Amino acid sequence: MYYKRTYRGLDADTDYFMVGAQLVQLLPEARNQAMEKTRNNRIARLRTNEEKVEYERNLRGKLEAITKKCNKETKKEKKEWFDEECKRELQSRKKLRLKILQEGMEEAKNKFEEQRRKTKMMLRNNKIKHYEKEQYNKNRRDYRNNDIRNFYQGVKNERKGYQPKPVFYKDKDGKIIAADDEVLERWKGYFKQLLNGDEINQAYDKVQRRELYKILDELIISKKLRRMIRLTLQKTQNRVKLNNQMSEEFEVRNGVRQGGPVSSVFSLVLEKVIRDAEINRSGLLYYKRHQCLAFADDLVILARNKKELKEVIKRLEEQSRTTEASVLTKKKAKYMEWTEQEYQEGRFFKVETNTGRKYEFKEVEQFIFYIQYICPKFDPHHWDLGNGAIFGGL
Repeated sequence: MYYKRTYRGLDADTDYFMVGAQLVQLLPEARNQAMEKTRNNRIARLRTNEEKVEYERNLRGKLEAITKKCNKETKKEKKEWFDEECKRELQSRKKLRLKILQEGMEEAKNKFEEQRRKTKMMLRNNKIKHYEKEQYNKNRRDYRNNDIRNFYQGVKNERKGYQPKPVFYKDKDGKIIAADDEVLERWKGYFKQLLNGDEINQAYDKVQRRELYKILDELIISKKLRRMIRLTLQKTQNRVKLNNQMSEEFEVRNGVRQGGPVSSVFSLVLEKVIRDAEINRSGLLYYKRHQCLAFADDLVILARNKKELKEVIKRLEEQSRTTEASVLTKKKAKYMEWTEQEYQEGRFFKVETNTGRKYEFKEVEQFIFYIQYICPKFDPHHWDLGNGAIFGGL
């Protein structure tokens, strides 16, 4: 990686920032020689001048078609409701947001929030006015065209206004419920059981907090940070919002919320599990039997054969059980094999751990790890995206 930059000036109105990076693909020398030999063999086939001219003509035509397609300008649909006043309000919001990023003062934040609400309300009102105008014009056209059925239907919809569709739910016993208080209580019970239960798909949620505190002590994290993390996770209260109604609070005793203020501590839990499982985290796969790559809660295991991969998975599962933090999730984990055989859909990679737990990982043809495609076959599209992996993984 030669270049990396975080673009903070984008008016995305969110806490996420776009990251730009420049990656360079390094190929083994043996592969370079093989590609050069293949290229020379293709050139040697053009023996006569007629073949060379025909090849140049076809190549030039393909390049011109690609260039024309890339340079084709896409016309943006003009939004009639977006006027100059909306544009000025958006510019004001963008300037205040940049001021927050530069100064970070409380006064600037308050001004930005006020401008944000004002801009949102203006855009919303303009959209509503434009929609009402379009509906009015449509009703006039239907009346003039003697389309009485659509005309009366449009007038009826305008008089009724917005009517929320009734939504029905089922309780634990399978009975239909429709009352707002019953539905809200049902969702409260669902999330309370989900966030405090054991069968959770996301690895972030599968961290027992008492084990998390032990791991922070073992990794010699400063006492101040440990106290702040404990205070942040202590007596965590949640509520469910449905149709502008709030449920009563319920406590969450396990896990850390993904995207929350202390969600990054899961990386420390993952580090502890990988260390105790004695999984290789350095060097290259050229000189090792396996290699582990990790980012946030995503884990990639590269192995030379299936036997070694199974052994690594068993060690990971054993250590994750010890720390009560699930690293392997059946629904999220995938398996890919680097082989000369054609990919067949519907195959699974099965592993049975020492504790008797069985895992079935679905085999895929390719997958994405941290915005990069990883696949066993050469593809120019994936090449441009910076595909730096040449082995299959989990």
